[in-house]
Amino acid sequence: MKKRFGTMLWIILICLLVSYGIVHAGALTSMKAVKAVPDGAQVFLDGYVSPGFVDAEVLTGGAAVVHYVPYQGTTTLVKIKCTGDVWVNVGAAAAVPGAAITDGSSSILNPPGFLSIGSATYIGLIAAANNKCSLEWFKP
Repeated sequence: MKKRFGTMLWIILICLLVSYGIVHAGALTSMKAVKAVPDGAQVFLDGYVSPGFVDAEVLTGGAAVVHYVPYQGTTTLVKIKCTGDVWVNVGAAAAVPGAAITDGSSSILNPPGFLSIGSATYIGLIAAANNKCSLEWFKP
């Protein structure tokens, strides 16, 4: 009897949250459980795992910057967010292309999502205009 009563309370609570617009009905079917979280990581409600290390770079337009990887000797992931366009190159100096580059050596414009650094010890950054960036580092 107690189990049914508890289940009924949950159903009523969910119905109230949906009817008052606090929870979107589609969210109830799209929720996913977190299965594995790295030791010591913080997980926010949206499933985002907080980075182990966060750096910031202030780029001056046209000036290349070398940024050293904080987790040397391991495969590392970085998520780069900037206020404007930035070119990134793993293990080499970054450059804003002035012409076509077809040999595979170009820098990456605004890398989306997580960028795998591999065993590189640094990444190169450059922007055509002044820019501010955050670099979120993750160690598997």
